[in-house]
Amino acid sequence: MDLRCFWDETFTNDDAGRMRSRKRKSKTSGVPSQLGMTAMSAPRRAIRLFPDYGHEWPLWEDDHPDHYNAQPSDFGLSPELTRELRAWYDEWAEGFDPSVDPPRWRLGKGEGWSERGADLADALREEVFYFADVDYDGRPY
Repeated sequence: MDLRCFWDETFTNDDAGRMRSRKRKSKTSGVPSQLGMTAMSAPRRAIRLFPDYGHEWPLWEDDHPDHYNAQPSDFGLSPELTRELRAWYDEWAEGFDPSVDPPRWRLGKGEGWSERGADLADALREEVFYFADVDYDGRPY
């Protein structure tokens, strides 16, 4: 059984049943944002990760005051994850063609995009795990 703590450690039972601590392997610092620390006692939020034309970021939240579309600062995301989300969204905006039927990637574009999105969803989960759940389905449309 693993118990995850917000201060960058995971505790596990060893073969003899004793609790052991090990550092978490993460691209992020593991340090909770101020937003997260204040939100730990609030109801869990639901963040969705997917691109959509006409929006600045691929982040969405049902109860967001800006009619569902959110941005990294709404969740206190790290600068590194913010840059990675921007690059992933821009790759989609430049390479995916929704005007054809069925919608598809332009020639030579989109290879590995869904997998990078899954990695970003995992990184997002790590940064918001103490106050939100993340949903990602991997489809470009």
